Amino acid sequence: MDPQRVATTHIMLERTMINKKFLKDYVNNQEVLPKIDMALSISEQRSRDILAVNDWYKDLYINPDVDIVNSHPQVTQQVREELVDFLNLLMSNDTKTMLQIGIGHWASTHFILSLLLDHMTTIEYDSEFIERYKPEMDTDFETIIQGDSTLVHSEIDNKFDALFIDGNHSYEYVKKDLENYWDEVKDGGIIALHDVNFEGERYGSPRVLRESGYDWNFISYSKEVGIAYVIKGEQ
Repeated sequence: MDPQRVATTHIMLERTMINKKFLKDYVNNQEVLPKIDMALSISEQRSRDILAVNDWYKDLYINPDVDIVNSHPQVTQQVREELVDFLNLLMSNDTKTMLQIGIGHWASTHFILSLLLDHMTTIEYDSEFIERYKPEMDTDFETIIQGDSTLVHSEIDNKFDALFIDGNHSYEYVKKDLENYWDEVKDGGIIALHDVNFEGERYGSPRVLRESGYDWNFISYSKEVGIAYVIKGEQ
């Protein structure tokens, strides 16, 4: 990214807390690829700012300095290359609205998507995660529903262009989330699961994928993370 754009990004980021809609409009005034690039750049600067005042969070990761250089996966909780491909997929499928299960420590995926989409909705159980994000939130184009994803299904009363399951990764929860929210996605919409390469007691996505009977597509640049998706109606 050229120096002028980097400088502009810093200016835009400083205004985030004041007027997030201004930032969103700025991002969406770009062509598709520069739009994604700009949203990622803003998110990564946000990650630097978060880490600058939350040193305790670095201690959760083995090699934070390298991670910071490599687009801060410990804050975004995504592999950058996978996230870029996923965002391109969403944009190419004309995604305007999305439901995400799980907001993560810093709501970073929600943050990026709130800049790119018309409306972003996330279900999150942990009230602390939600409280961290509230100062950055604009309810005109983003919604956060607090609660257990297996229990708040009745609060969803509209259809989405995409679903991203990235909450409790146990087999029981991933299976239930897929069952509960499948019908909340419009035909032709994207249904995706995160952390599909992890195996073990904590991670049930691989088993859910195997048992689903659907022909999943994979976005994977790592042995341990990965995104699987289907287009509803084409699976």
